[in-house]
Amino acid sequence: KINVVLERLGQEFNASHVYLFEKRPANDNEFILSMTYEWTAPGLESDLGTPEFQNLPTNPMGFERMYKILDNGEPLVGSSSFFTEAEKEYLTSINVMALLEIRVIVDGKHWGTLGVDDISNKREWNAMEVDVIKVAANVLSAAIKRQMDEDALKSELAERKRAEQALMFSEEKFSKA
Repeated sequence: KINVVLERLGQEFNASHVYLFEKRPANDNEFILSMTYEWTAPGLESDLGTPEFQNLPTNPMGFERMYKILDNGEPLVGSSSFFTEAEKEYLTSINVMALLEIRVIVDGKHWGTLGVDDISNKREWNAMEVDVIKVAANVLSAAIKRQMDEDALKSELAERKRAEQALMFSEEKFSKA
């Protein structure tokens, strides 16, 4: 269902891309971010699977100001008037003129980042668009949490079934002995 949400956002925002970066463990103490879902406007090339957007470190990489906003639970309203020269230079290198991002929080933890970008216009995001991405992040968070809970329940039920089968096998062996 995530792809449906991203497509709807993209169409409503008249955006170039809508994407979801997922935070995953890289090793014992570190995490990485990878673009795992993306909607792309018709006629544009998808960035999904592009190495540039996979296995990224979660540290700011020179964009502390932008990460601080996101880490404080606020949406990053990246309009053309917002960016510093260094940020504009980087965003131009990845062909982004404006972006709007917000963290997706599941169980009180940073699960990922939902974002919208425009590669054609140096646009200013309006208050309604900012509110819509907040709602979308909350909807995605609830759906992800529900899926995680369902997966955990299925796993627990499968484990109980294995335990019951092992107990029955053990009881059969005991009764035969």
